[in-house]
Parts: sequence; structure tokens; C-alpha cells
Amino acid sequence: MKTVEVTVNVPADAYWLAQMPVLYFTVAALTGVSITFSPLLIYEFGRDGVAWSDWRLWACFGVTFLVPMFYARLGAPVAAQAWKNRKHAKRTEGAGHADGSSV
Repeated sequence: MKTVEVTVNVPADAYWLAQMPVLYFTVAALTGVSITFSPLLIYEFGRDGVAWSDWRLWACFGVTFLVPMFYARLGAPVAAQAWKNRKHAKRTEGAGHADGSSV
């Protein structure tokens, strides 16, 4: 197995988000809520016939859709750098097999 060293440059504005412990802890705590309880509560509100103007319904939608955007904001630059490094490594690999494996 070949080991590859990867260096990732994260933009300063995305790095700043990760350095705020209170914000990061809050988002981490809300992640479980956005995955499990918000969709469940939205379902229950629908069964109970809650009006669209109810703040609880909008809070559930907000948690469900906005919390993952925090991770996308941090993960997108890292994924882009890793993808660019992977493409560069494949190009410079030279005379390898078509499937990228080596003997």
C-alpha cells in the first residue's frame, strides 16, 4: 500500500469558524437534532395540522437545513484541495495501470 502525504490550505474565513469553541460546540450539538429530531417533529407537526406560520415548524426547518451548511462551509475547501492533490498525483504517477493500481 502506498502512503501519500497531503497538505490542505483552508481559507482564513472558514478556519475562523472552526476556532470559535462556543459556536462549534453549539453546531455539534444541533447536528444530532438536525438529523433525527427535526424531521420527526416536522412529521408530527404535519400530522397534527400545525399552521405554516408556527415558529416551531420554521425552527425545525432552519435547524435541518442550516446546520449542515456549517459543515459544508468548512468541508468544501478541504475537499477541493484533496481532489486537486489527487488529480495531480494521478497525472504525475506516470506509467501505472489503467485502474490506478501498481504492481
